[in-house]
Amino acid sequence: NDNPIKITSSISAVIKHFTQKIPPPKTARKEIVAANIDIRFPELSCQTGGSVAVNAINKDIQSRLLKVLDGKHPETVQQLMEAFCADYERSTKATPEMPGAWFLKFEATISYHDEDLFCLRVLQSVFTGGAHPTSQLTYLVFSMKTGEHYSLTDLINKDNLAKLAKVAETHFRRIRNMKPEETYEKAGY
Repeated sequence: NDNPIKITSSISAVIKHFTQKIPPPKTARKEIVAANIDIRFPELSCQTGGSVAVNAINKDIQSRLLKVLDGKHPETVQQLMEAFCADYERSTKATPEMPGAWFLKFEATISYHDEDLFCLRVLQSVFTGGAHPTSQLTYLVFSMKTGEHYSLTDLINKDNLAKLAKVAETHFRRIRNMKPEETYEKAGY
């Protein structure tokens, strides 16, 4: 999507989107499912010249994206995609009895922004065989003045963290239909 999203009076973002479908190698059996890559993230820019905040936020997003594959150290999105493809092809040739169906998903979406704060919802999910993917959902909050990454305790008074945890637990138990006295272990968590 090339349509800029206005973040502040001088800062905007464009959503970068990279996708790739990797067919199984020719030597693999026909039942192997193709691998998929889906990467989406905002790239910020400042219309009034350089911005410390824009540089810091873009750097943080890129750093998280490029670390999504354990043990790999690509320097660009293209290198990340190439490394994933090479590993998929190597794996399907070495273990043709496995179903394939690898995927790499990195989706950073803007969940809030104003002149002071910029909030991202980052979903990272990678499947390279096994019982289930490795997935992580993270919310990041940045200062639009400095690019500083805020922690939860920077945003919520430490005295209120216990109250927040109680609200979160109540919500979790309600949506999971857990009884108040039921332990997480007994409920399968």
